[in-house]
Amino acid sequence: MIEQVNTLIYNTLCSNTSIFLPTVGTLVVRRNPATMASARRVNAPSVNVTFTAEQRADSLVNLIASTADITVERAEDIYNQWLQNVTSDGVVAISGVGVVKNRTFIVDKDLIATLNPQVTPVALKPRRRALVWVLSLLVVAVMAMAAIVLIPKREIVTNTVAVVDEDQTIMQSMDTTSVEIIEPIVESVVADDVLTMTDGWSYVVWGVYSQKENALKYKELVENRYGDVICTIYYYKNNLYMVSLYQSATRGEAIRRVEELKTRHIFFDEIWIFTNK
Repeated sequence: MIEQVNTLIYNTLCSNTSIFLPTVGTLVVRRNPATMASARRVNAPSVNVTFTAEQRADSLVNLIASTADITVERAEDIYNQWLQNVTSDGVVAISGVGVVKNRTFIVDKDLIATLNPQVTPVALKPRRRALVWVLSLLVVAVMAMAAIVLIPKREIVTNTVAVVDEDQTIMQSMDTTSVEIIEPIVESVVADDVLTMTDGWSYVVWGVYSQKENALKYKELVENRYGDVICTIYYYKNNLYMVSLYQSATRGEAIRRVEELKTRHIFFDEIWIFTNK
């Protein structure tokens, strides 16, 4: 069970998806753009994993439930048992991923190497530098995308997973989530309109907040920037408030909406999907 959950976290991060560990914090995948190494050389884009104590992605509990096709309650049992086994003296050590200690995260070197395949810096010729610069960035971007697609994933062992009450389930397939973007809070507040989610529906999530006022302010922030994006606030679990950009009876429609929004602007780069089961 411990190895399976570790592998699930590893594969999720390798798919450039952040993940929230309840009572611990969020492992956030950060994508850094290409940079100039010198006047004639360009470094490829890079990927790193950072940590925040806030919830900025979907929960590992939900991912376990979706992967194993079990209830959230059963997934919570698995998660709590896993967390107890990987925690010692307040230090959470995730094999192949890294260590969370004193609210900081030390990423495993092998994970960073996997996320950042070696790409030779692109050399710029002295003449026609502007044109070569643009072409070089395109080449680096294509190489980086190819590297992401080719990142090897660990095989999830399909042995029986033990839960607290000794029931059994099997890890079968992966799921994908995305992360919440934190933007500066605006001053004004829009009308208070908090709804209850529908069972089985999927929601494109901008963020989850402990204060209703913050959810209202972020709703206005998004709608002010993109008039055609209508946000809705829903009650989330544990007395939290969720800002949704789109909601659908099918997860496939939600995924297509996420893909469409992400192509529009980096503003939507870290939205994610929550399915209310």
